[in-house]
Amino acid sequence: MKNIQSQKKSIDKLIFWLYNYCMFKVIYNEEYKEFADLNSAMDHAKTINEFVTIQGNNFEVVGRFGVDSVCDGVCPDGIAYDWNKSSRIGRVKKERG
Repeated sequence: MKNIQSQKKSIDKLIFWLYNYCMFKVIYNEEYKEFADLNSAMDHAKTINEFVTIQGNNFEVVGRFGVDSVCDGVCPDGIAYDWNKSSRIGRVKKERG
């Protein structure tokens, strides 16, 4: 009997650890769904196609997932994409100069 109780405690500890340290929640409009890994959570967030929050252990990411393409200087939602890395490299140093 002690062996079964010991195994149950071990399983309870494992479930607690998985839930608190390995689960990822995708939160959207006060609803959430849990996933065992970040890739699954991100894939689900892409299917929602809206602003979501993904929470994990000491980890939180917010945004609209899957919006990663720019075509002819325009984002998929029609907003102009004008960010330019070359104009930001060394900017502070150039301004001192």
